[in-house]
Amino acid sequence: MADGAFGPTGWVYALPRGDCRALEQLFRHRVLQMLLPERRIDEALVRKLLGWRHSGFSVHNAVRIAAQDEAGRRALAEYVLRSPFAQEKLRYHAKTGTII
Repeated sequence: MADGAFGPTGWVYALPRGDCRALEQLFRHRVLQMLLPERRIDEALVRKLLGWRHSGFSVHNAVRIAAQDEAGRRALAEYVLRSPFAQEKLRYHAKTGTII
């Protein structure tokens, strides 16, 4: 998560440190609402996901990387670019056009 947010004029406004639970819930709801019109999920699944104790979403602001922290920025970039899947385990099935 960035330490700030863009305003309508393009300025970046710093966010104070604090409890991110409300922001996490907002993020969770926005993502689910974005998926509905794309027909990636349905209302029943949204209700089920919203009922989970642990949402699966996370907003974390305990670690900060300063603009001058080149090593920190590099480590963050490497983390973001890393594949969330073990690519050697992916299998493409041409007959069905699916990846497992």
